[in-house]
Amino acid sequence: STLVLGDSIVRNVRMRGALTLSFPGATVVDIVDRISNILASHPQANRLIIHIGTNDIPKQQSELLKLDFLQLFSLLGQLQVSAYISGPTPTCGRGIGRFSRLLSLNTWLSSACVSHGVGFIKNFDAFWERRHLFGVAWQLPFKSRW
Repeated sequence: STLVLGDSIVRNVRMRGALTLSFPGATVVDIVDRISNILASHPQANRLIIHIGTNDIPKQQSELLKLDFLQLFSLLGQLQVSAYISGPTPTCGRGIGRFSRLLSLNTWLSSACVSHGVGFIKNFDAFWERRHLFGVAWQLPFKSRW
């Protein structure tokens, strides 16, 4: 079976044969700290999909974030599961700085995952300029009657 782990963005993810565990506000280090206990609680899991990193972006410490992901890759390499990193999604209306950091993280993760034998799910391109995929609030711009 599959475990989908991540921050609050995965809370409504539903897949056949998968259990979703959402940790609102979680950072990469939070998942690293929890992953062994999670797998011990779900010994049937043979696949992990991890969506994490967006909550690390406001810290503006990209090099430390990369080190945190390298720690995650090292841990995943010791486990008997197939692992996939679900790449970040682009932001809608949160500023160019945040967008730029997410794009940079996406670019780095796509190659780092290959180097460490971890699958990579390309969300950035899939969600780019597709505001409707982010929910009803993003479908239509707010228009005042005044």
